[in-house]
Amino acid sequence: MSSQVELAFTRARRVARSVLGALRTHYPGFVVGLPLARGEIPVFVYHHVDPAQFAGDLEFLRRNRYRTLSLAEFATALERGSDARGVLLTFDDARLNFHETAMPVLKEFNARATLFAPTHWMSAPPAPADPARFMSWEQLR
Repeated sequence: MSSQVELAFTRARRVARSVLGALRTHYPGFVVGLPLARGEIPVFVYHHVDPAQFAGDLEFLRRNRYRTLSLAEFATALERGSDARGVLLTFDDARLNFHETAMPVLKEFNARATLFAPTHWMSAPPAPADPARFMSWEQLR
């Protein structure tokens, strides 16, 4: 097999894997212009955000009259089957990016998010290659 044919075959496999992965993922209907299913509350999981892109996400939610929920409101809404225009924003791992980038954007949009902090990682000494990967306890407070 020539190297060009091999390269084309490899690219086709990657595209097929990406398409199949997207088809297996459950996206909220509103992402593609469909209404939400009754009782469905979208959950967005972030790890690291770019300020402009994250502001764009929050602007989309505001423009379409969605409101961000606290974790308690989310649990109550699931229990009662209500809050048709609510979404839950979550951030995993208490990365420094949340404190430095996401929090200012959340404040700008008066939006709420839930942060999940892995206390073991926060207590571990930082790796030499990445000394500021996680938030400090003070930042978390």
